[in-house]
Parts: sequence; structure tokens; C-alpha cells
Amino acid sequence: MPHGQPDFGAYAQKKTIYGLSDMGELAARLGSIVSYDRRGDVVWLERFNNGITNWTGAGAAGFVAEDSALESLSEGVSLRTIAPDAGAFDVSVNRHNGLPVNSRLGLEFAFLPDENADDIILLFTIFDGLVRHYSRIRIRLDDGAIDYVNDGTGFKELFDGVNLRYDGLTWHHVKLVVDYSTSEYVRLLIDNIEYSMAGLGIWDFGVVGAPYLSTTLHQAYAGGVGAPVVHFDNVILTQNEP
Repeated sequence: MPHGQPDFGAYAQKKTIYGLSDMGELAARLGSIVSYDRRGDVVWLERFNNGITNWTGAGAAGFVAEDSALESLSEGVSLRTIAPDAGAFDVSVNRHNGLPVNSRLGLEFAFLPDENADDIILLFTIFDGLVRHYSRIRIRLDDGAIDYVNDGTGFKELFDGVNLRYDGLTWHHVKLVVDYSTSEYVRLLIDNIEYSMAGLGIWDFGVVGAPYLSTTLHQAYAGGVGAPVVHFDNVILTQNEP
């Protein structure tokens, strides 16, 4: 029976399968790391298979930020951070890029914390030359609370009761979507749950200088129980988010 297209077409029925009209699904089946949340148009991907040359590490004396083959979500290599066990210290990695299209932007990453990890923080900042639009999310592994920043007074609790495993075995996925044209958060995804952040403003403050986009993955540590190790992988920046 004819189906209106040749057998090699994208929509034609075959003997046992159908062709794929969803290019995102096709890409995922071919090994793309854009498989957790496929909304938005990809600006860049980071799998750390070429090391961490695109990132700059910072932290307390003795911090470690390096590519590691000990754990990986996709390409056999990930970014490993180790905060020194010498008090309340931290370690972070940062990447600067030029500005993408002015639209809703998404920043996705996966992380693998060990049993000593405390807080995982995402800083996602647009500086348009006159105003710095600053969004920040903190995941508190010890008590399952999620915090955000919308002004200069520090973190505010968004919700709690998020039970995330931090055993050095379980990868977690996070995606934050923000709208810098309206200076508002849009949504936050953590594993299988999506949280609306509609109506919550991000922190805007005036600074004059050259425009850029900044992405920071940050491990904060209260100290006292051993140097925590966190692996990060599959970092994805998207634009034109719905």
C-alpha cells in the first residue's frame, strides 16, 4: 500500500518502523548530549572531552578543578572539582562568551556529588554593557532546599523537600531558564521535576563595560567532614527557549 512518500523519506512507514520527524530525537539517538530537555536552540555544548581549556578555575588555596576520566556522563571525561578540607571553602569554574541572541536563555548541566558535598551553585549572568543581569540558583544537598537570588541581599528559599542522592554514584540534571529581556526567571528543572519561577525577578545592577555572558559552576563547602568531590558534565547553553 503506498504511503505518499518513498521508503527512505522522513515520514514514510516502513516494514517495522516509522521515520523520525523529530530531529531532536534523531540527534539524541545518534549520541547528542542534548537529551534531558530539548527545548531551545543550542548555542554551545561542553562535554569536557577536550579538557577544560574553555573554563577558568578559582577557589580557596588547594582547590582542584581539572578534567577527569574517573567519572563521565557521556564522553569518558568530566570536570572534577575538589574543595579543600580546611574550613568553609569553595571551588568554581567560569566560562565567558559573547552575547547570544536576546531571548529566553537556558543553561543546563549535570553533576555527580559525593557524600561530603554541601551546596551546588549555578551563576548565570548577562552583562549588556550598561546593566548586569545576575541570576543564581543554589542546591542545598544536606537539607533538600533550593535557593535563588533576586537582589543584593543574598539567597532566598524557593522551595524545599528535594531529596537528591549524593553518594558519588548518582548523576543529577539541572536546567535554569531566564528571560533577560524582562529580567525574570522562567523555570527550573531538577531531574524529573519542573518548577515554575514565573514572576520572580533576577538581580539587575548598573555597571558600564564591554558586554559578555558568564557561566559559573560552583561547589560550596562548609568544612569538617573531608574534601568533597563533585563531577560536572554536559553543560549546554540554549537560546529562544519557549
